[in-house]
Amino acid sequence: MVWRLAETEYLWIVAWADKDGKVVKISASVRPEKKKPFVEIGDLGRAKMHNDSMAMWSVRRPDGASYRLVAKGPAEHALSIYMYSLEAEGID
Repeated sequence: MVWRLAETEYLWIVAWADKDGKVVKISASVRPEKKKPFVEIGDLGRAKMHNDSMAMWSVRRPDGASYRLVAKGPAEHALSIYMYSLEAEGID
């Protein structure tokens, strides 16, 4: 599913679902004039990887589900944000 957005901080959002219809991956494109600082997306001290153009976190929810969260963009400001399930199989 793809959503093109107007009057938000995002240009578009794409979601992928597994064969059972559960959303397992989301990608979002931030409007260039609304770039998000990496520190607003996650705690950089807890990032698995962090440099000037990318930050990556592993997130575990209380129910045990695990996700990877990735922010990419220049000068520690995200233009793209991705989140995907680490247990996902059969993504359509």
